[in-house]
Amino acid sequence: MVPQYGIQMILRINILNNSKYFIHTNEKRLHCMHENHAIQTLLLSRIEKLAQSFHYDFLYEVAQQKTLCQILLRDDNGSIVATPLSFHMLINEVAGKGELIFYHEHGEFHRQKFDIYTEDSIVKLLLFIQERLQVNQ
Repeated sequence: MVPQYGIQMILRINILNNSKYFIHTNEKRLHCMHENHAIQTLLLSRIEKLAQSFHYDFLYEVAQQKTLCQILLRDDNGSIVATPLSFHMLINEVAGKGELIFYHEHGEFHRQKFDIYTEDSIVKLLLFIQERLQVNQ
């Protein structure tokens, strides 16, 4: 934490360290918390490669405690033709655990938990996504 430094100092620290920080205000104090999303980054990159191998686009939006992800099929003009898979990614980086909640047009259809300390947990998650993309192709 950075005790009562001005916003310019925090931004300077941010630029020098070349890292991402959240800046929180609490009773006129500014605090700086380092953003560390190693598991999320790993999963997003693997899922993106998987989607691309099936000629889909992969989009995601990070929002507070969860990340909304969509795998899209586009036509030659770039318009969205279909969304074969949508899911929320909930990750506890400290515990090394998380859950993906999958949706289709009628709502939630599957939940899958993972734990990076369990041997094939991530592999099973990626295999589920791969199977869903194969079915939709």
